[in-house]
Amino acid sequence: MSLDRNSFSSPDIGLLHNLVTKEKGCRCNGEKSELPYGNSAETNADNAVVRSGLKRLFQIAVSTVDGQRRPGAKIKDVLDLLESKGIRLSDPRMRETFRRIDAEPKGAESELTIETFSRICSPSFHFIRGVLLSQLTIPGMSIFKLRMERIFDKIKKILQQQPHQPTGSIDPFSNYNVMMRRRKSHHTVSLALCTVDGQRLSFGDKETPHPLNACATMFNYCLAHAQNGPEVMLHYLGKEPKPEDKGELTFNSDGKVWNPLTKSGAFMTSCLVFREMAVEERLDALHAFYDTLSGHEPLCCDNLSYNFKRSYAHEEIGAAYNLSSTQRLPRGTSEFIAEALDFHFQSSSTAMTSDACAVSAATLANNGICPLTGRVVVQQSSVEATLHTMRTCEPDIHAQAGERLQGVAGGWSENGSIMLVVPGVVGITCFTHCQSLHTIKQVVRCLFEVNLCLWV
Repeated sequence: MSLDRNSFSSPDIGLLHNLVTKEKGCRCNGEKSELPYGNSAETNADNAVVRSGLKRLFQIAVSTVDGQRRPGAKIKDVLDLLESKGIRLSDPRMRETFRRIDAEPKGAESELTIETFSRICSPSFHFIRGVLLSQLTIPGMSIFKLRMERIFDKIKKILQQQPHQPTGSIDPFSNYNVMMRRRKSHHTVSLALCTVDGQRLSFGDKETPHPLNACATMFNYCLAHAQNGPEVMLHYLGKEPKPEDKGELTFNSDGKVWNPLTKSGAFMTSCLVFREMAVEERLDALHAFYDTLSGHEPLCCDNLSYNFKRSYAHEEIGAAYNLSSTQRLPRGTSEFIAEALDFHFQSSSTAMTSDACAVSAATLANNGICPLTGRVVVQQSSVEATLHTMRTCEPDIHAQAGERLQGVAGGWSENGSIMLVVPGVVGITCFTHCQSLHTIKQVVRCLFEVNLCLWV
């Protein structure tokens, strides 16, 4: 039997696909899904198609392992194969499969037979089928990884060449980043991406959580848009870039803050999140949203960043009180301005690893559906409005993405948090303790090369 991937376009596999996806209770994300078995003649015919499909997938897996000169294929060889495609073994879509692997006599060391393969892979059949047939956003992960390594090296060189800034700067973010660099004794940087089908790749200091800052603002804007609607968002927030000669206390021609990525706009956005909820409950609710957005990846609060902002973010504090004194805040916010500022600082100081934030960005790229859990986190209309706002806030930078990346949207800030979203393709994050907004924009331009690699 031919092992060509094109052989899977047969009517049998088309029927198998319909069978797996239409059956009630059978979920494509892999958790608690079972292939249907029964006693009727129709069900028995369907089961024959299922067994045929699993057999072909088994042959694909074994031929790949044999091609890598591994004698005596084992279950762990299939897991290595999945990892080589960019699928993490912690992927929730594989949860039931791993439960069945653990139930095997020798676990992952068990011999790979057609019976074993069918038993462990049936809960995640559709997902594993797509991976083994390379029906993914990045079919050639090994080559793409090499290109990503070159881009990551280029980013590190850009960051190493940034001019030195004295620690006496009045900018709290610069002081924070200088302190973090001294604690780390080197310039830390991490880069991660996640595609809309859950392929993941990361480089650098990927285990250390980093404050979200501008990334949190964009997540908050998406949530606020879903909770309040477009009319309310347009009433409080503009969408145009802030001129370089204008300060944070200025407003556009309509009397609104310039956009959500300014300090005034970020505070305004946080005021529009969970407006009807009690002050003490808002942060827990927001963290629950972040948790769902990232596919239940770890998150925490960076106390160093939070305390720095409370003590030294004078520009943000001034912007908040300016909005209050000019009566531009939502009704009732001015009475609890100190609590609103505290919530805003807690929100922007929420920390994720670059890996987790990349999954969150991929959720936006996937129209509000988390690629790891398959759960609808936020409405598609709110995602589209958020990405449009991200593009309009920095039109000059986004224009450099070129026609090929026309839909790319990004958000970043002077503290080194960078997020790019390519709708329908991938989410990318880069975290670094950088001191220069000019350098950050250089890194953003470099990250556009990541997107171009996806089409090469």
